[in-house]
Amino acid sequence: MSLTRPLDRRRRRRRLLGALLAVSLVAGIAALSVRFESERRQIAEYLDVARPPVTAYRELATDLGAMFLAIETTERQVLSDLLDGAITEADAAHMTLDSLDTPAAAGPFSGSLWVASSSWRAGIGALSTALEVLFDAPEDPEAIALIDAAFVEFRVGDRAYLRFREAVAASEAEVREFPEIRFLPRDTELLYEGESVAQRLARATDLTTRHDVAVSDLRLDPEPVAERDGVAVVPAGGTLVAQATISNAGNRPESAIIVTLLLIRADGAEPPLELQRVVESLDPGAATTLTYEELPVETGRIYEIAVRATVPDDAAPGNDNLSIVFVWSPPS
Repeated sequence: MSLTRPLDRRRRRRRLLGALLAVSLVAGIAALSVRFESERRQIAEYLDVARPPVTAYRELATDLGAMFLAIETTERQVLSDLLDGAITEADAAHMTLDSLDTPAAAGPFSGSLWVASSSWRAGIGALSTALEVLFDAPEDPEAIALIDAAFVEFRVGDRAYLRFREAVAASEAEVREFPEIRFLPRDTELLYEGESVAQRLARATDLTTRHDVAVSDLRLDPEPVAERDGVAVVPAGGTLVAQATISNAGNRPESAIIVTLLLIRADGAEPPLELQRVVESLDPGAATTLTYEELPVETGRIYEIAVRATVPDDAAPGNDNLSIVFVWSPPS
């Protein structure tokens, strides 16, 4: 019978422990490798979804920068439309980022991107509110202060986005580089001060509120075929239809535009026919056509059709009226 010596047993235990350690080390490295690849994939997926909102903010920064360069010569409605659209775009971009399921691996830069988005969005909202006041009151101190507050938000957003880009570049994720975004570009600091913006708006001539509706066209059906002694000749037959086009020549949306049509018989044998309608809303530069069918006219009689459109504080009342004098001529 042979006995195992203590030294041999210790050697076998050390070999076994070494083998177990090697297996554990290999397993650990494999697990770390799988985890690393999983984190890289999660980061890449997060950044892919985050890229469209970032692109939207980059376009907004470009548009607003161009707006400030030409703010004195841009019409009020164009500025208002640009700011309204910017608010809508910023809300959509921030909603997308806010709804992302952010993996833990993206933590080092997702927070910076969220801060950038929140600040840019707040800045756009404050800017829009302030400019609407400054359009009509360029010296309003609260609006000027709100402009400065908007620029502070833009600066915070620009810095947070810079940290986001740096964190993405330092990560191991294989993604395209994110573009630079600055809502407040370098070397243009004087453009981004509340007092400076207010002074530039005060020099602009197209930013104050201007209400101006017009009757831009008036047509008859049948159309006049000739003129007799300065009176349009409209061939009798069927019924008479008038079409009046109402335009908003001002720079503010209009509502409740009162449009009145008068059909006046020249000999005064009958009282004028008065028809009144209301155009509920009309944006700047827009037009709408009202149709009046089966107007009561008699063959051989001379009439005047007059159309008037009115809104309070109309800046150009001379274009509020349009009329046609005509004879409802008997068939030849």
